[in-house]
Amino acid sequence: MNHSPENQPRPDAADASDQLARMESALRAWETFGHFLPHELGSPLLLMEAYSTLLLEDEAESLSPSGRKYVERIRAAAAHLRGLGTALLVMAPLSRYSMRWERVDLSSLAWQVIDSLRERDRKRQVETSVEPGMSVTGDPDLLRVLLGNLLANAWKYSAPRTVARIAIQTVETELGRAVRVSDDGVGFDMQHAERLFTPFGRLHGAAEFDGNGLGLAMAHAIVERHSGRIWADSVEGQVARFYFLLGSGPHAAAGARP
Repeated sequence: MNHSPENQPRPDAADASDQLARMESALRAWETFGHFLPHELGSPLLLMEAYSTLLLEDEAESLSPSGRKYVERIRAAAAHLRGLGTALLVMAPLSRYSMRWERVDLSSLAWQVIDSLRERDRKRQVETSVEPGMSVTGDPDLLRVLLGNLLANAWKYSAPRTVARIAIQTVETELGRAVRVSDDGVGFDMQHAERLFTPFGRLHGAAEFDGNGLGLAMAHAIVERHSGRIWADSVEGQVARFYFLLGSGPHAAAGARP
């Protein structure tokens, strides 16, 4: 009996169309699930955080040291899960997100993100540098999330430095003029660089640095929605650099932040 490929029955157009319809239906169901799940989990997780905080503040004297540690772990776990939910809320519908194409002042956005990071972590000493006049064409809301994730990543992994340095500027690359976000933190092993932009692809343990492992995956998805490229390089223990360009790349303009 001949089982060669040319003698095997081939699916007709109707079968292929049916398979495509089922795949599209499954994708829509998954996107709907990804959209509603964070909402359903958000309220109970927020309550867990709130009641844990109340226990730590109002019942501190009645808690043993080990009891306090357990409650702190519950609160941290709830916050972590809520962060995952927020990330999923952004990522799940991203493929069907309606883009707004505008000229966006990246330099101004970067300073807004940095000011927010400083406000949340006032004890940190971080020297920041932002090239003036950087602008691109893209969706302003998504670009805010992109810069927020990249700068928060630099802020987090430079924490071991007594005085950290973070810079965002445009540089020439083989692919064109790109935006680069760099920090002098712990860096990463380039052998594992391909895992950086995968969901939950953490290169450092949760015990070392908190986070949900989705920030860079979100950054990658946002750059892809802008038909761009994102990549990174590092010298472990010295520096990490993240690059992105959108479409034909960023176009620097004259002007400076006062």
